[in-house]
Amino acid sequence: MAAVVSFLDKSRGGVSLALFVPSAKQFASAIAAVKFLRMCNTHVQNQVNWHFVLPKGVHIQDEDLRMLRIVSDCSVKVEDFVRTHNLGSSLQKNGSWPESLARNVARRHCQNEWVTVLEAETPPFKDLRLPRFLAQVRCKRCVFLLPLYETSGQREAPKDKQALLEAVNRGEATAAVEGLDLWERGPPTQEIKSIALTKNVPLDKNIFFVATHEIPKFDERYLAKHSTWAKAAQVLEMQLAGFKLFVLDPLFLWRRRRAPSFQRDEEGQQIFAHHLRELSLVYDKYLPKLMATYPYHNPTVVQVCKAKQKTQIVSNLKDNPSFKYGLPPPGKLGFQL
Repeated sequence: MAAVVSFLDKSRGGVSLALFVPSAKQFASAIAAVKFLRMCNTHVQNQVNWHFVLPKGVHIQDEDLRMLRIVSDCSVKVEDFVRTHNLGSSLQKNGSWPESLARNVARRHCQNEWVTVLEAETPPFKDLRLPRFLAQVRCKRCVFLLPLYETSGQREAPKDKQALLEAVNRGEATAAVEGLDLWERGPPTQEIKSIALTKNVPLDKNIFFVATHEIPKFDERYLAKHSTWAKAAQVLEMQLAGFKLFVLDPLFLWRRRRAPSFQRDEEGQQIFAHHLRELSLVYDKYLPKLMATYPYHNPTVVQVCKAKQKTQIVSNLKDNPSFKYGLPPPGKLGFQL
């Protein structure tokens, strides 16, 4: 919740936000928090469209909503409000909440033609040239990448591309994603221009882009702790589905350096390995060809792709009664590869 306020302090665009609440009690707490934010922050009131995602079988009773009677005190800090009303969750702490499902819900209800998925710790993009550029684009299957650069210190974001490249040359900033050097080679310009990518984009969570609602959804088997794999799979499927990828010059994103994108997560790797084999069938690209066409720069991904899989793929049928949070129902075998 606190991250929402911090994000909106730097952005004036519309935000579609989906919250997962695992119980009726936490649903009431979340509603109270939204009420507090809307009453005490004009940016939240004017810019955020809220959506709530609850597990099947959770029913809201009148007594669960008693927190709505709490009178909001706008002198209280958001962090203190969240802590006082116990808005945290063990699911959030261990990453077991359905992040991909929530992101799909938020995107489905976003009313803008062009959408992007940003993370709370990634500063939003404020360049007013971008909306003017997108208003002239008629290609619905075009994806425009925004290069991300990171710094290890508390440096302010460079004012333009020229200042960024100077910071890179001084060793004060580095590109978060490999393979977008085409953007750096382009001379700085005042007006936005799109540069078509001549090679496939590496799979990485740090790739941010602007696209229409036609791009593939996040696969809902990935939970929050699998988010690195979810983003990589989405970027791969966009390329397999024939979307045209461009990088926007001279726009870029800037943030403090984080931990490596791909963490060692056996469960996420297993889901990703199954997903790769599904995509190879859907788009008629066998894995050796897939590996050759879309090279993986991260050794962890290479290991996943080349490893022999002993586990059978399970179906992902949402009408199955055991389906929960977007995970495949246990014991329901689909096809075996």
